[in-house]
Amino acid sequence: MIGKIVYLENTTSTNEYIKQYIRGGGELPICVFASSQTNGKGRNNRTFISESGGLYFSAGFRIKDAEPNIMLKTSLAVMLALEEKFGIKTDIKWVNDILYKGKKLCGINAIRANDCLIIGIGINLYNKIADEIKDIAISLFENQKMNVDVIRELADLLYDYLLIMLKMKNVENEGEERIFKSFENWLSIYHLHSAILKRNVSLFSLEGNLITTGIVDGFKEDGSIIINENGEKKEFCAGEISLRVK
Repeated sequence: MIGKIVYLENTTSTNEYIKQYIRGGGELPICVFASSQTNGKGRNNRTFISESGGLYFSAGFRIKDAEPNIMLKTSLAVMLALEEKFGIKTDIKWVNDILYKGKKLCGINAIRANDCLIIGIGINLYNKIADEIKDIAISLFENQKMNVDVIRELADLLYDYLLIMLKMKNVENEGEERIFKSFENWLSIYHLHSAILKRNVSLFSLEGNLITTGIVDGFKEDGSIIINENGEKKEFCAGEISLRVK
């Protein structure tokens, strides 16, 4: 095993756990996961609802210069892990959401802490989805009894895939070789599984201001999105995508 793996039944935030661990001089890499959080945070420090029964996962790595496409590659890692573990097909919504049956199943964030990279992943597994967001979010096994072993197994698989993605783990079998090759060709696979490619979208700033509307033309190696705005292709490196065109 590479690094340290910590399971917490409940915590304030797996990201915060790793930040404190780093401040205390803890060695990296580390993977921390829980089945509930009381103060989960998503992108742009927004509250991330973390009801009991989900997989709330963070991994910390000693990386001075993380690639700007890290969110896109992590989305691919989550998609591949879900397919391997449960045999389900999911789609990726740039920049940080995994969709299942057209609804949000997973959110992803990546933050810097000194010379460290912390990747946070929240997946709806057994947790109940609040009535007010049932039209946009989904839980994979909402009506089933929580199985902690399943949560642990998915966390272990995700951690392995992230280590392979970051080239911190040697490939040991055919399955891992397939995953390694997927990351070598990540951009073409990302395009194949995009939920928004060739669709009309609105792009908003993280503060909620409309930036542009247009048709998604593709994605670049640096993680940016290309939007065709009335025949002019423009590149954007950050923002929030909505399929509800303004």
